Amino acid sequence: MNRDPDIRESLQRWMHRVQQEFGHESGQAIIKSLLEECGGCRIRIPDLYFLYCADRDRMIRNKFTGGNHEELAIAFSLTVRQVRRIVNGG
Repeated sequence: MNRDPDIRESLQRWMHRVQQEFGHESGQAIIKSLLEECGGCRIRIPDLYFLYCADRDRMIRNKFTGGNHEELAIAFSLTVRQVRRIVNGG
């Protein structure tokens, strides 16, 4: 575990929050499963913006009809180039 006090404090706050939101037993199970899968690993946890972009990109791909790059760019406040990158999987 990283010895950085800010990281330790963040993890402790998260564990407390999980237990409060999901109940002590469920919270413990969630924490245990994370530790079993990732314990000892160095991981980077993305922020909420990452999730927003993933959802947005999925919606753009679903609404893409083959020629509506400009329409999607306007609808999602992006450039046509950004829309092309998203629909091409980049």
